[in-house]
Amino acid sequence: MRTTVDLPDELVLEVQRVAREQNRTMRSVMEEALRDTMAKYQRAQAFELPDASVAGNGLQPGLRDAGWDEVRVLAYGDRL
Repeated sequence: MRTTVDLPDELVLEVQRVAREQNRTMRSVMEEALRDTMAKYQRAQAFELPDASVAGNGLQPGLRDAGWDEVRVLAYGDRL
């Protein structure tokens, strides 16, 4: 796909220099830079919940076979 982008002169000169040094086209240098930036952006968008587990042996013995409704009532009480 073709498109027109207005870039600062110094950036274009830098891309030309890198392309020349690496014996590549300006297009390949710019495409690589854009793909790297997009990959970085996508990684930044991903969210991973940190491990907040605590030491212990799981639920108390009386709750090991309890369903979520029972656990929720004990956890939240009257705030439900």
